[in-house]
Amino acid sequence: MRFGYEQQFARSTLRTCFGMIREEHAVERELQLCGYFCIITSGYYTLPLEDNTKVSSLNFNRDFLTAEWIRVSEFSGPYTQLHVSSQRELEVAAKLLKGDYLHRAIVLEEDITISNLTEPYFDRLEYDCYIKGSYTENGEEKHHTITLEHATAPLINENVGTIDGIDILGTVNGKEEASGEDTCFGAFARKNYGAIQNCRIVGTTNSFNEIIRSRIEGSAEYFGGFAGHNYGYITNCEIHDTDIVWNDQEAAKGGRKQAYVGGITGANDARAVLSDGKMHNAAVGVLSDHIRDTAQTVYLGGFAGSSSGKIQRGILENGKIGSITTRSDVQSIGRLYVGGIAGRDDKQTQESEDAFRYESSITQCQIMNTSVGSAYTAGGIIGENNFSVISENTMDGVSVYGGCEYAGHIAGIWRSTCCVAKDNYIANARTATDTGTADIAAGYAEKPDVYDGVHATVMVRANDNNTKVITGEQSMSYKKGYFVCYVAHKGAHQLFYEMKYSGSEW
Repeated sequence: MRFGYEQQFARSTLRTCFGMIREEHAVERELQLCGYFCIITSGYYTLPLEDNTKVSSLNFNRDFLTAEWIRVSEFSGPYTQLHVSSQRELEVAAKLLKGDYLHRAIVLEEDITISNLTEPYFDRLEYDCYIKGSYTENGEEKHHTITLEHATAPLINENVGTIDGIDILGTVNGKEEASGEDTCFGAFARKNYGAIQNCRIVGTTNSFNEIIRSRIEGSAEYFGGFAGHNYGYITNCEIHDTDIVWNDQEAAKGGRKQAYVGGITGANDARAVLSDGKMHNAAVGVLSDHIRDTAQTVYLGGFAGSSSGKIQRGILENGKIGSITTRSDVQSIGRLYVGGIAGRDDKQTQESEDAFRYESSITQCQIMNTSVGSAYTAGGIIGENNFSVISENTMDGVSVYGGCEYAGHIAGIWRSTCCVAKDNYIANARTATDTGTADIAAGYAEKPDVYDGVHATVMVRANDNNTKVITGEQSMSYKKGYFVCYVAHKGAHQLFYEMKYSGSEW
């Protein structure tokens, strides 16, 4: 039900406008509601939309003149976009977007506070729909903010459309879907099939200029800051001054045995792309620091818990991924695999003929001044690498800790047989374990049983003399050189070549 007028109308004004629309050959009929006339139209009409045009979704039990109106403007062709400035207007706009094919976009005009969000605004945001929060002021792009107060649901259940330029801050404690099947949770969407771009999760400051951190918490199987599971594109999104916390205790109560936890997404699908993301002063971890339930296995990463797609050009600085928790008895804890970028990769199961095009990779990422740790196994870039290309990544001032199993400055565990053509770079590197095994390329390297190739290599180049590997009470320092991990038909090997005379820098 649509009406495109600025002010509340008397009967004569309605009849005049009715005649205007009739002349545009709309299909219409009159309803007399509470003594006032309303127009229902179907099909297209060409009545020009001015900047102050408004629409409303009417309530049959409410007087027409007290209906809530939302400004509408042209979007593309015959389609319109709705402008919202409050929580109530967002609710009305969401209903209009779902119920009328002519409305295709929502534009935030002000910062909005949403209290007690218990149901998503959209079960499914369709592929041609758009929600935008960015605007330009004095030539600079800025974002409108949605402040979530005690939210238990995401903004959208499944996103197939585009979410652009929206900041989220506040507290979210995600609840499970009723079905319980492969539960997913993220503050923006449970599942993303479309595009989330130029969005941020941020903290704020109080009157004393102190940082108030935002917090996204949940216990879903696929849990991330932006989306639980990404099947599409998450591009140029950022997390600042925020804690992403997986509630292992709540998950254990529900009998959950496995989970994928990431700062941006819980899982990144084979065709999905996570690019140009940035995390600053952010933490991704579990509520108990380590996994208490010995039956649980959790993969946790700064960007993704698991990725079989592409992660590229990400920046992680001043972060805390996982935790530095000392546990010497491997039998007393659950398995927590932590990586600075991804907890693990996942095998691609593509049925299409062009399946080979979807190569799992982590490339051109930067990690600076960040701790990556687990009481079990940790890798500076990836916790467990089985299939992926890890190439052209840079790490400076990164501390990796793998308590009682494995710690690797690149990977906690390496089984990939991909031959990497370009180096990864490290500086001021520290890799440590209490009772496990530590090394630079990988804490543990293993040749897959099915592999019978000649060699597959990953190269790590250190351009300073500050590389340290610590195992319990023993410490080894390395000078400039190459750390090489290669897999041959006889097994996996790690070597170090000192670079005495090279003057080149990266």
